[in-house]
Amino acid sequence: MLSSVTPSTIAALNNEALSSGLGLTSSVVLIILLIAKELAGAGIESTDNPKGVALSRAIDYMLNVPIIPLLIVLMFSVVARVIEVLQ
Repeated sequence: MLSSVTPSTIAALNNEALSSGLGLTSSVVLIILLIAKELAGAGIESTDNPKGVALSRAIDYMLNVPIIPLLIVLMFSVVARVIEVLQ
């Protein structure tokens, strides 16, 4: 597969409006996933049904897959903003 980087691609990546929109979107998605993880964790503690506990535990573990990369993205976004302010 052949790919090329065009000047418009570079301009889109350097666009501040696009990058702030992605930061906002990733933050909102992270908040929603953290709420879902908290609800799944509460389901583990409050369910007497073994199948319900297994499902809640599986959901709780599966939500770690997107949460951890989004936390890393949020950390880099905050560091970039701090460096931008300090310059």
